[in-house]
Amino acid sequence: MTWGGSGSRLPQEVWGVPPARREVRGGPASGSGYGRAAGGPGFARSRGSSGVRGRWAAPRGRMENLAPYFISEPLSAVQKLGGPVVLHCSAKPVTAHITWLHNGKRLDRNLEQIKIHQGTLTILSFNPSLSGYYQCIANNSVGAIVSSPATVSTAVLGDFGSSTKHVITAEEKSTGFIGCKVPDSNPKAEVRYKIRGKWLRHSTENYLILPSGNLQILNVSLEDKGSYKCAAFNPVTHELKVEPIGQKLLVSLKTLYQQKITTRFIVPTGFTVVIYDRAHSTSEVCLKR
Repeated sequence: MTWGGSGSRLPQEVWGVPPARREVRGGPASGSGYGRAAGGPGFARSRGSSGVRGRWAAPRGRMENLAPYFISEPLSAVQKLGGPVVLHCSAKPVTAHITWLHNGKRLDRNLEQIKIHQGTLTILSFNPSLSGYYQCIANNSVGAIVSSPATVSTAVLGDFGSSTKHVITAEEKSTGFIGCKVPDSNPKAEVRYKIRGKWLRHSTENYLILPSGNLQILNVSLEDKGSYKCAAFNPVTHELKVEPIGQKLLVSLKTLYQQKITTRFIVPTGFTVVIYDRAHSTSEVCLKR
């Protein structure tokens, strides 16, 4: 029987108790709230990823009569093909027995690629058929509870798309922008840049690698001109892929007419000021009648 979704019922072999005793204190088990109970004396509530959960606080000596509750639940994982995956699950009271589900189906303890020991599930060599969501079940003579799903997925890094070399012009002392179309990656790729043959792995005072993967250059100078290539690094597979063509940055100088002239001239009566701009870099000031 497959189950694990909202509103599904726990089969008797999972509960391990007769139908007449399947009701947990405070309410019946249903959906993702297996083992939850209505509030009342001695009842403690807590909120997890799958909603509100609760447990009864029983006096010492009556712990074996408690409905099971989780101490820890399995966490999602990303792994490369052939790598190991370990999921952990623990519950109380000590009488709680833990079993596992894969995509809603109960797992046998004797599988070639999966080993189960108490609350630990180990995938010896991960392959695509073992991807999906995993849940643990804790049950005893009082009732049962099922964990939130933990997704196990394959680590991959896509390729950069085809592109043509772009020439970008930025004005000196302005802000430059280098775009990057980061390829699909699981988990999210770390973006790096190869600038004039040197690697930039993290943001610096003048170079900011934005969350989108684009590069922002602050206070552009002549030293920033040259080639820029975006790269993507997968932290699980350790693959590094660099865009094949990249982009070229040119830096233009501000002309005198683009700058604000703050110098004041005292001009004698009958004279005019003439400013000559030579090659956009130097200028001369002359007086003419």
